[in-house]
Amino acid sequence: MKAEILNRQFVSAFTAEGNSAVPVVGASTASVIETVHVSCRGVTKLLRNLKSHKATGPDGNGIPARLLKEAAAEIAPAVTHLFQASLNQGKVPLLWKEALVVPVFKKGNRS
Repeated sequence: MKAEILNRQFVSAFTAEGNSAVPVVGASTASVIETVHVSCRGVTKLLRNLKSHKATGPDGNGIPARLLKEAAAEIAPAVTHLFQASLNQGKVPLLWKEALVVPVFKKGNRS
């Protein structure tokens, strides 16, 4: 029921694309990033800057930000290795691709 209501909302908000041919864009002029290096120092800094007063989200696997923040120095090497391996392999773990999408009521009739 809720999925049908959400689907109707999306259908009403978006326009259908025609059958016209997609234009050929040509070669990209953007520069290519050769390598990306994730540093342990940078990961530690990001972990220490987490907002520990906020609630753990549904995709946080139940790990409180306060714990990540306080253990930043200890867990940063493992997190750094995980992110660097993901970048080097060009693969992202399946769990990182999942999301919980919830419509947020703003105004008007809630139903």
